[in-house]
Amino acid sequence: MKAITQNLKSLIKAFAKTVGIRKTPKPTHFSWDGLTTFHDSSFMNDEAFLDAYNHAMHLIGRNYEWYWRNYIGIKLAEYAFSLSPNFVECGVGEGWMTISILRYLGKKYSDIPIFTLFDTFSGIDPVIVDPQEEEYWGVSASQKREGYKFYVASVETVRNSIEATAGQNNKATIIQGSIPSTFTDGVIDRIMQNDRISFLHIDMNNSIPEVAALKQFYPLMLTGGVVLFDDYAYSTLTYQKNAIDKACLEMGVPVPISLPTGQGLLLKGNYEAMR
Repeated sequence: MKAITQNLKSLIKAFAKTVGIRKTPKPTHFSWDGLTTFHDSSFMNDEAFLDAYNHAMHLIGRNYEWYWRNYIGIKLAEYAFSLSPNFVECGVGEGWMTISILRYLGKKYSDIPIFTLFDTFSGIDPVIVDPQEEEYWGVSASQKREGYKFYVASVETVRNSIEATAGQNNKATIIQGSIPSTFTDGVIDRIMQNDRISFLHIDMNNSIPEVAALKQFYPLMLTGGVVLFDDYAYSTLTYQKNAIDKACLEMGVPVPISLPTGQGLLLKGNYEAMR
């Protein structure tokens, strides 16, 4: 019986070789940051990406394991950098996304974008939170702010991390305070001296400043520019997503694409010409 089984296996292997059938390799399993998949994740072996990721991790001092989310941000920033060096981030936190982008682009192209960075550097501002969103959360804005304090860094800490990454080539401007009150005419005029915006990253975890940032900067972007929402598709932030969708419809643009990382992607298009 053993001999028959062995002969059968040999016949199957010979047939497979004749017709060109190959054994399918076991897929690599990716499971971090709320995303589990067997799809290709070979970027996890990309030395340039890992260098940027590990650089940010070293400066910040902890690993959040948001590899795919960070990779998407870096690669979209690389594309946007080919259009214009004018980048804006609303909601900086500890600076991870900015730091990793600066590291990646600086090492690959020996140049870096001109970042304008908006943040309270003290977490969510309870004064500007929509009361209905607070009800949706089921906790007060102050409690929500306390829950996010793990991701908050002082403006001095973030500035030092950016300077440690960009060195003498540092072009970042930091604006401290709540959105939209920090969107003064002087600040907007200074941003637009650097060409139209090609990359806008929004990560504030509440709807009022996120919608305000979208409405303020989307009209100032180049066609083909990138708007990346960090937590648009999070199952716990549906109120925020709905507010962003409503704003997009009011602006006459498509709603963002929900990404499996929890992010949302909106590209600046010439939609008026299509009507």
